[in-house]
Parts: sequence; structure tokens; C-alpha cells
Amino acid sequence: MPLGRFADRRGARGTAVALASATAPAVASFAVVRGRLPFVLVACGYAAAQSGLAAARQALLAGLVSAAERTGLLAHLQSTLNAGWPWGRGSAGSRCTRGRAAPIWPCSRWTR
Repeated sequence: MPLGRFADRRGARGTAVALASATAPAVASFAVVRGRLPFVLVACGYAAAQSGLAAARQALLAGLVSAAERTGLLAHLQSTLNAGWPWGRGSAGSRCTRGRAAPIWPCSRWTR
């Protein structure tokens, strides 16, 4: 994996920070992307950054905690991330429909 080699050379902490920093604009760009090709490119960039981030987190935790603690810590981290998705979807959905007869842009293209 190219990101795994990058993490080995640059260190797990720096790689995790870089990939987390790349994930945020990728998620934000989903709101403004138009067309199939830009959407696919953004989705691929997000998927690469997110999967590399998961691997970098595991490598980072391997140096900080024991193997017995690592499983519980990764499970807690994953459950926290999973809890954030419905919250984000709910807040975006409420923004799209709050007090408006017609949905506002960027939501309008998905609700037509």
C-alpha cells in the first residue's frame, strides 16, 4: 500500500495528521461538487484518505498502548465515529428542510 509505505517513512503521527487534514476538505466538497466525474474523484480521494487514516491510527496506537488495550480503544474510536454520521446527516437534513417551502441549494439537487 502506498500510504502504508508513506507512514513507515514519515511516521504514523505525521501521516495521521496529514490524512485527517485531507479528509475534512473531501467531505466538505461533497456539498458543492457537480457532475458524476467530480463526484467519483472526490469519493475516491475521500476513500483513500479515510482508509489510510485508519491504518495510520492503528500504527500510531501500536506504539502507544498494549495489544490488549488497543482493541478496546479502536472499538471506542470507531463507535464514536459511527455516532457522528447520523448526527451530521440529521443536522444537514434539518438545514435542508427548516422553514422552507422549497429545499435550499446544495440539497435541492438531491431532493428533486
